[in-house]
Amino acid sequence: MEQWLAFKDLSYEELKQKVGINSNHIELGVSYQKLNGLTRLFNRQANPARFYFVDQNLVLIYVISPTALANLSPEAIKNYFDKAPEILPSRTGKTAKHVVFAEHGLAFSQDSGRVIFLEIFPPMDFQDYLEKIYEEPEPSYS
Repeated sequence: MEQWLAFKDLSYEELKQKVGINSNHIELGVSYQKLNGLTRLFNRQANPARFYFVDQNLVLIYVISPTALANLSPEAIKNYFDKAPEILPSRTGKTAKHVVFAEHGLAFSQDSGRVIFLEIFPPMDFQDYLEKIYEEPEPSYS
């Protein structure tokens, strides 16, 4: 998990260099959940994470790769932090749960003992996460 959390500390330019981003890997004006007007950096061949920025400030890292997340278990992530998470419905399916450690800047969706996707963001309180990032899933998913 540290490999994903370490990306939070990189500047826009450092991240571009580390992940091999060129102009073909930059998309402007994209959205992620409630976040809009983002710049997305994504080089599928170099790294499975999508990096979202506003004015060259990192606002979210999104990882949804079964291969990249295979070594992460929901229990290992929960045990990494010293406090109980908030649990929300996940957009990934009816039985999935979205586990949020907002004060630590991390959330993930899990189902059947697997991490489905990972979100890394600047630490914030849970209410801010709900207002700024989290989007309630469609009724058919919850």
